[in-house]
Formats: sequence, structure tokens, C-alpha cells
Amino acid sequence: MGTVTTLAFPTMNGAQDGLDRIKELQQRNLITLHDAAIVSWPAGQTAPSTKQLVNLVGLGAASGMFWGTLLGLIFLTPFFGLTIGAALGAVGGTFRDYGISDDFIGAIRSQVKEGTSALFS
Repeated sequence: MGTVTTLAFPTMNGAQDGLDRIKELQQRNLITLHDAAIVSWPAGQTAPSTKQLVNLVGLGAASGMFWGTLLGLIFLTPFFGLTIGAALGAVGGTFRDYGISDDFIGAIRSQVKEGTSALFS
């Protein structure tokens, strides 16, 4: 069972620096990181931006390309299989939810102020 920790930072780059430090600790096997997300609001922007560590759309597209190409080779249409597989994989990744709940990220995102950031890990 995992624990979600949310850290608020008074600077826009604080959350990214914190994530970099956590990744260093993970490389030394001192911590296990399953998922992370960063919400940062640069000064002068109209809204905060969110970046998640695990990109399910990209993973889905890569997986879909592999399986689409493999099936395409079997049925003698590898490029068609690659294209369809990538598209279906990306769509599947869009609807899949993994790790930190999008609702939880949205709730905290609404509390982030301009010029600050938050890290979910």
C-alpha cells in the first residue's frame, strides 16, 4: 500500500527540485517512488500547469505500435497495423488512470497560487 505526500513550495521550481532529490534517493534505494505529479504556476501565466511522471498516453502509443506492427506483419500490412495500433494505444492511455488520482490532483491544483508549486509523490 502506498502513501501520497503533497509538498507545497514557495517557488515555481521548488517542486521540480524536490522531485529531482527524490529520484536521487530512489537511485540509492532509500525510497520507492511509484508515481509523482507536479503542479506549478509560473508568474504571469493564466493557470497552473500539471506534469505527471508516468505518461500513459505515450506508453499506450508505444505498446500499441508494437502490437499493431506485430499483427500487421502477420496479416501483411505492417504500416497499417503500426498506425492503427499507435492510435488505439494512445486513446487507451488517455482513458486509463494510474497512480495518483486525477481528482486529488485537481483539488490541490485549485489551491496552488501564482509563483508557487506543489509536488505529489
